[in-house]
Amino acid sequence: MNKVIGINLNGNAYQVEEPGFIALSAYLAEAKEGLADNPDQAEIIADLEQAIADKISRYLSAHKSVVSEEEVQTIIREMGPVSGDSTSDSSDSAHKQSAQGPKRLYRVEKGEYIGGVANGVATYFDIDVTIVRIVFVALAVLTSGAFVGVYVIAWMIIPPARTQEEQAAAGGTPFNAEEVIARAKAEYANLGARGTVWRKQLKDWRKEMKHQSRQHKAWKRNEWRQQKRYRHSPMGGLWSIVILSFLLWLGYHHVAVLHDFMDAAWALWHRVADQIAAFIVAHDNN
Repeated sequence: MNKVIGINLNGNAYQVEEPGFIALSAYLAEAKEGLADNPDQAEIIADLEQAIADKISRYLSAHKSVVSEEEVQTIIREMGPVSGDSTSDSSDSAHKQSAQGPKRLYRVEKGEYIGGVANGVATYFDIDVTIVRIVFVALAVLTSGAFVGVYVIAWMIIPPARTQEEQAAAGGTPFNAEEVIARAKAEYANLGARGTVWRKQLKDWRKEMKHQSRQHKAWKRNEWRQQKRYRHSPMGGLWSIVILSFLLWLGYHHVAVLHDFMDAAWALWHRVADQIAAFIVAHDNN
């Protein structure tokens, strides 16, 4: 009978026999010591713990909740030795051994657009995912949309690569501690590079916003000065009164002229109508 100890691996709670707990603690302590000078130590250890947790989950079921010492030793052997200072050497050795790793077709949901089928096929055949997506679109067009049904069926049949072990199997790379550490270092280095680009873009955006703000404030100040100059000008109000008076006089004058013209036209029409009527009456009398 062995003592059972509760452990926490990257937020996942498990129960492990005491000898297995001691072995697992020593293994993780060795990993932390090897990554002591790495700025991403905490993130890499979290990935390593998650990989161990994924392996532990295989030994648990509804009727089994404790991981034995033998199972922990098996997991440690599968994970392999921890070497924190191997960056290029570990990746080169992993690349040499990639052909020996088990390779399976999974849906890779990291960076996927629809379901991750194209990502999984590209990872399995080690080609660019853009080429696979172009081929899928071409097949959908050539088959008048029938290939969409094939894609949906593949989406339902092909399992997703959720654990790090399954992600390694999707690419046919060996799953061990050095591979996990190398992959984590590459991912966090990529995030750091993208973070540098984002910070530069944010800095440029802030500089542009400040420049536009200064231009807007300068325009507002200029407009306010012009309004103030016109408002306090002694000729501003006088010219407004003169122009308004002229417009009123012009309107009244045009109305009066139009009224006189209409009166003259109406009188002329009456005289012409009277002459025409007199001519008609004289013609009838003759």
